[in-house]
Formats: sequence, structure tokens, C-alpha cells
Amino acid sequence: MRALIGHPPELVWVGLKTVLLYLTAVAGFRISRRRTVGEVSPYDFVAAVAVGAIVGRLPSAPDASYLAGMVTLLALLLVHAPDPGGIDFAVLEQQGRLSIVARAPAG
Repeated sequence: MRALIGHPPELVWVGLKTVLLYLTAVAGFRISRRRTVGEVSPYDFVAAVAVGAIVGRLPSAPDASYLAGMVTLLALLLVHAPDPGGIDFAVLEQQGRLSIVARAPAG
């Protein structure tokens, strides 16, 4: 019977992670500038499929936390952003520090 219904307390966490990841993905896409289906490029489609894979897989993974999913989603959306706030690139160093290189001002 456990194979059919799982472990009920675990299912609560799966549901909570699903809702939180969905809200994170929706917030990320709402921040982006693209609003209509006609403005979707192949890159937008790839980003949407990747977000769907993350949101679909992470909640049921017992070894993955919401924080891991949120960081993954935000990294994907940051890379996909049409103008990521003047950021040229970011590097996660071995010490765990995130180094961000800003673009030089135009003009």
C-alpha cells in the first residue's frame, strides 16, 4: 500500500516545495519583459522547458531542498534575462563567494 500512497508527511513537503518553486518561477517570468506568446523566441522556449523540468523534478527529489531549486531557477532566469541589470557575467568561486562583473557604462 505504501507504494501507492507514499509517506503522508513527506507528501506535505512535496506539495509545499511544488507551490514555492511554482511561485518563484512565476515571479521570475513576471519580472522579465516578454509578455505575449508572439514575442517568444527559441531561447524563451528553451528557458520555459528548463524551468518546467526544474519545477517538475525538484519537489519529488528527496535529496533536493527548495533553496537548491530556487537558486537553480534564479540562475537560469538571470542568464536568460534580456538585460540582467548591467551584469556582464557572474562567477561562483571555490570559497562559495559569488563574484559579479558589471558592464562598463556606455558612452
